[in-house]
Amino acid sequence: MQRSTYYRACLLAVLWFACGWTAEAVNAQVGTTGRGEYPQITLEFPTDNDAVFNGQPEYFYMGLDRLIAGRREWSWEGGTYGYVRNARSTPAGYRFTRFHEGVDIAPVYRDGDGEPLDEVRSIDDGRVVYVNSSPNGSDYGRYIVVEHIWEGSTFYTLYAHLAETTVREGERVLRGDRIGILGYSGDGLDRARAHLHFEINLMLSEYFDVWRDERRPRWPTRHGRYHGYNLAGISPIDLITYNFRRPRASILAKLAEEEIEVTAYVPAGPPPQILERHPWLCRSCDAEAPPAFAWSWEVGFTRAGRPVSIEPSTIHIASIELGRVDPLVRADYLHSRILTRRGPGGTLNSSARLLLSVIFTRPDQVPNW
Repeated sequence: MQRSTYYRACLLAVLWFACGWTAEAVNAQVGTTGRGEYPQITLEFPTDNDAVFNGQPEYFYMGLDRLIAGRREWSWEGGTYGYVRNARSTPAGYRFTRFHEGVDIAPVYRDGDGEPLDEVRSIDDGRVVYVNSSPNGSDYGRYIVVEHIWEGSTFYTLYAHLAETTVREGERVLRGDRIGILGYSGDGLDRARAHLHFEINLMLSEYFDVWRDERRPRWPTRHGRYHGYNLAGISPIDLITYNFRRPRASILAKLAEEEIEVTAYVPAGPPPQILERHPWLCRSCDAEAPPAFAWSWEVGFTRAGRPVSIEPSTIHIASIELGRVDPLVRADYLHSRILTRRGPGGTLNSSARLLLSVIFTRPDQVPNW
């Protein structure tokens, strides 16, 4: 039995006796999100490394050297999700300005030569939608994308820097199925820093190829819509831990409660295609579909630039505009992918404008904001 599965069983046993759970409650396979019933979701770690559950993050994350004040310092925090890389001196001290979309999971097993041996497994049932088997075809090296349907919404897990891939596109996989071997393919890695780069993502647009051909025609086309620019990462360990501790709770409800740190307004038009796959992003729509047209759309972001809400608005605007900004983000814009500067006068930067144009691209129109 894998360790994560063992710990899950132990946790359920504790809850059984401490909380008086019934057999029906433990074995229930259905929950609710407010949008209907859904099969219960059980997520697992993608490798045997689950040290983060044991309070040992330094053994879970593969760190890296970070240059701070002219000195290189090894830090496991560099392998975590968030703004954890590229330190920059500011009046408030050093801030990390580069966002890390996923987590880097260290190997548990190596052979006598130091080659990693860890199996990489799908964290849940799904369908393999993309396999890049070329070690030099991407910064991710060899990587796999698996599509999952959770509570009626489509999510994508990404497994990168693999030594080998063992599945094909279109193949159905079950939770715990082997899909590859942990490695160090891709740019800037060596055997010592072998790891699994792992992400849980929303796809911004089904029409990414249309956007890329119009706005970034020199980009390679081989990855299609599974290009990293079109995948917006959720904190994977937070989500797996939440699911582990509250196995019957709704993942979508958790995501819908995330704090909106920056809002932007997009001019009149139909709803973006992402709302078809993630209707929960329209928090005011309840169980209803979003309107077919709105005078504008209010998009709420995290400071990392991931959309957490998309709402119809009655504001009339001619082009995209910055809306509300959390005071902490405005005071520390280096932790934001969205703003041009700190304090008053900051506006949407070019990255934010490109991000919005991806989200609102349609087959017949690519916004040129």
